[in-house]
Amino acid sequence: MRRWLLLTVHGRMTAGNGTPTVRIWVTGTKRILGVEDDEISFTLPPKLEGHIDWDNNAWGNFEVCPLTKDRPGVMRKVCVESADRVHSQPR
Repeated sequence: MRRWLLLTVHGRMTAGNGTPTVRIWVTGTKRILGVEDDEISFTLPPKLEGHIDWDNNAWGNFEVCPLTKDRPGVMRKVCVESADRVHSQPR
């Protein structure tokens, strides 16, 4: 997989119904990033374990790798390389 660049975003990661299942809302914007969920290799960084599930959202700084180009009105697909300053919050 070709890595274009890494971006650090601050936001809220949620799990929900639909595709992609895991999404990141970038704080201060209307932007939603869809975390690529390839069934074979889908993993989240270890720092997110226990912070995100159906009942809790994860807030923090996420280092993401864009997989698609940024287009207005279209959810951008990303993969999550790392997470920092993560805390969970009930929905």
